[in-house]
Amino acid sequence: IELINEGGKLFATSNIDGALQEVVVATSQDIFRSGFDGIGEAGVYVVGTGATGVTETLGILGIGYGLSMAAMSFLYKLPPKNYIPPNVSTTEAVGDKVQESSNLTLHNVDTDVATRTPQFWLMYGAFGLSITGAYGFLSCGKLILTETFSSLDVVTPSFTTAFVAGMSAANLSGRIIYTNLSDLMAKKMGGDPFYGRRLSYTLMFGAAAPAYMAVIWSVHQNDGTSVLPLVVFSGSVFTILSSFGGSAATRPAIVGDLFGLKNVAPLSARQLSVVLPGAFAGPKAVTSFRESSVNDAIYRLSENINNDAFESAFGLGKEHLNTLIEQKTVTVPRLMEIAPPGTIDPSPFVYDTSMYLMCGLTGLALLTNQLIKPVSKELYSNTKA
Repeated sequence: IELINEGGKLFATSNIDGALQEVVVATSQDIFRSGFDGIGEAGVYVVGTGATGVTETLGILGIGYGLSMAAMSFLYKLPPKNYIPPNVSTTEAVGDKVQESSNLTLHNVDTDVATRTPQFWLMYGAFGLSITGAYGFLSCGKLILTETFSSLDVVTPSFTTAFVAGMSAANLSGRIIYTNLSDLMAKKMGGDPFYGRRLSYTLMFGAAAPAYMAVIWSVHQNDGTSVLPLVVFSGSVFTILSSFGGSAATRPAIVGDLFGLKNVAPLSARQLSVVLPGAFAGPKAVTSFRESSVNDAIYRLSENINNDAFESAFGLGKEHLNTLIEQKTVTVPRLMEIAPPGTIDPSPFVYDTSMYLMCGLTGLALLTNQLIKPVSKELYSNTKA
């Protein structure tokens, strides 16, 4: 098929009416990444034709999610009248004191006072830093898998689908495991439950930070034959996402330990306001660093490709490279098809800068978490929970 390049876009002549139609060239690697491996074939496709099924999939997921949430809402119930927590006798529950072995925080700090304390903002910062890295990984985890490990026979479209499901399972398991672990630590350490809760956050952030570095190691060590780097990569991703889930789910508990049980709901809601900027900044940072690394890789690859081969593949010479990149006509996979034998595919390494950044953010979250101390008794209010 003869391709014509106009303004950085590729066109081909229609076999039906002879009109020029905008097309895209899909390589075998592009087909694999799209999830249609085994269905579609590498070749030239007319822009705007075909369907990905995204609309239908999201519609079904939305309906299913809405029905599930509506059904679960009917299970919410208030505790029975005069309810007494386990391990607390009737005598101890009447009055202002609660048995210390029940591990409940007895003091309260007013909401307005709590939001002016260093502890509130240290928690806010630690939470925001940690989830920024995790949200960044959520946006690219599957893409790194397909770009890096597609040479392994085990990495099929079914495997990548299972991998995404595994990411969700890791998030959920972190919410279950770390919340229960934090309760156990709070009880085992005795005294103020805050210290046990803080230790659980130390484990979360302490496990996630090296996991980002393990991702880089696994990507660099992949040789297309051994599955060990893939195992390390998958384990690292699941570790990061379990820490992400645990950090969010344990947040109300540590808020209650610091400021009392009365104002857990409003204070936790204010803590969660950092989710919006974190969810925006993480993927944005990863996308920006990846785009910059991809462009650098394209420039380096283009330098090693013959001018005639480049113009034959893309319809324009290298002097138009910036335009071709902007129109996404020139990509790393397409350059690898015409690159000299022995050229190393740079795709697996375009996330290194992002991973270093995410590791640094999680390290700062760990440091911030260690700076949190119990609230001064002078700030306690006289109102009981």
